[in-house]
Amino acid sequence: MHLIPTYRFERTAKRTWSLLDEQGRSQATLLRPKWYSANAEIIAANGVFKVKSMKGWTSDIALYVEDVPVLIADYQWRGTVIRTSQGAALYRIARKHWFSSTYEFTDASGTMRLAVRVGMDWRTLERTYTFTEAGVEPMEPLHVLFGMQAVITQQDRAAAAAA
Repeated sequence: MHLIPTYRFERTAKRTWSLLDEQGRSQATLLRPKWYSANAEIIAANGVFKVKSMKGWTSDIALYVEDVPVLIADYQWRGTVIRTSQGAALYRIARKHWFSSTYEFTDASGTMRLAVRVGMDWRTLERTYTFTEAGVEPMEPLHVLFGMQAVITQQDRAAAAAA
């Protein structure tokens, strides 16, 4: 069973996106210091988190509290796996179909938790993100924003490779 999402992911300022509820109140915020940076800061009800690349020869990004990784976005060829620092898979983010503009967040049991359609605003040349479907159980705002940062980073890297 899929529901209409109750959250919206909207750009609220330059390089700033917020997860808004149905009344328009911010549940959490994603801040990027520069448009080309994979680094970001997530401000949620349970604290301030840093998103940055993992050290070493990896393309993965991680969500840090202080200098301790809490969540890791592991980029794989069949999608991005969001896992804990202990290795337990929480979500997989993958395109719905090969050339689809919709990304689906599925949990470890294979249940779709969130679907996000990526579009392009040709007037401003900026990408837009629309939640199109939601699972029965809502996702944590921190997980949604970290997943969205993983999608944005993947798209930025693909655009840089194509240029």
